Amino acid sequence: MSNSAHDRSASYREDELSTLRELLNESEHMLNFGTWNQDISTGKIGWSQGMYNLMGYRRPDIEERLNADFYVSHIIEADREGFGKTMAEAIARLGHFELTYALNNNRNEELTVLTRGKVLAGEDGKALKISGVTKNITQIRDYEQSLEEKLRELDKSNKELEEFAYVASHDLQEPLRKITSFGERLQEKIGAQADKDIQFYLTRMLVAAENMRNLIENLLEFSRTSRHSQPFETVNLADILAEAKAEFELKIEETNAIVHAENMPLIRAIPSQMRQLLTNMLSNAIKFRKSGIPPEIVFTSKILSKEECKNYRLHNHKLWRQISIKDNGIGFEQEFASKIFQIFQRLHGKSEYPGAGIGLAICKKIVENHKGIIFANSEPGKGAEFIILLPEI
Repeated sequence: MSNSAHDRSASYREDELSTLRELLNESEHMLNFGTWNQDISTGKIGWSQGMYNLMGYRRPDIEERLNADFYVSHIIEADREGFGKTMAEAIARLGHFELTYALNNNRNEELTVLTRGKVLAGEDGKALKISGVTKNITQIRDYEQSLEEKLRELDKSNKELEEFAYVASHDLQEPLRKITSFGERLQEKIGAQADKDIQFYLTRMLVAAENMRNLIENLLEFSRTSRHSQPFETVNLADILAEAKAEFELKIEETNAIVHAENMPLIRAIPSQMRQLLTNMLSNAIKFRKSGIPPEIVFTSKILSKEECKNYRLHNHKLWRQISIKDNGIGFEQEFASKIFQIFQRLHGKSEYPGAGIGLAICKKIVENHKGIIFANSEPGKGAEFIILLPEI
């Protein structure tokens, strides 16, 4: 190779290295980190430009006096002992290390940093130097702490709300029982001799009291579901569904309902909540049937493929199971598919379809307690399909 060609090659390599250094500096600046290395025998340290930026120094001012003691002097006193212990252990075992600590930089900023590094050995097998990366995670840590505090506040608020709902609903039972009891006695006492208006008012009062009782019981059930503390057990959904069918045996006979079940699996779940879930789903399918047409309800189950998990945006490292409940009932507009899972939300009047509007909200809460997802697909007059996605726990 001629001298001119050799010079051009060397110049090209130098330009390439210069470009790589610029890219590294930009990356360190954007991601707020720096790299460093330390000679173990001398304690001498070398910093990348990112470390100078993070620590608030200019390279020419301190480059010659950089050493381990200089860096450690910036670590807050409460974290120095832990830092020294971690470094000593890593040097002794020639291993990797990682630690989070706080330091004060030259701009009088207290930073929380994460340092990862590795101890490298020489030819004699003894520790020679340490190479590492230090990242400013102050904003991330502040955000995490803020989020944790908000989650604690939210959890406290939810518990207080659940407790209030439980106590309030429970305390409402006693005056409601008295209204019902005295209303029935009054109705018996006045009998058929009473004025028609009085009989009408009494009947309406007792019906309203019964509706209130049902509402309170549903609220209590919703509150109990929210405060799930029962252990997870192996549950046979085929057995659970059989129990639900037995509970609705008379209603199934009355409506000539046909209930199919295919491949109902064994899962890890809270038994009482799974019983409530399948009971509510069966009740819902029977209730919203077409007039004059026997309801047909099909329960099926399958394991989701990786592609299906991807389509549903699920964590594909988990095993996900789909449980589907499909009926031939009245259906609903798809735009209301989210609304039906909200508490007290109804698509139909009480005179047509009685109920408190809490059943599907309880189903949603149960599925969420099991880290799952529930949604519905439907068209008016073409039935509905409720899909429950549950991860393996």
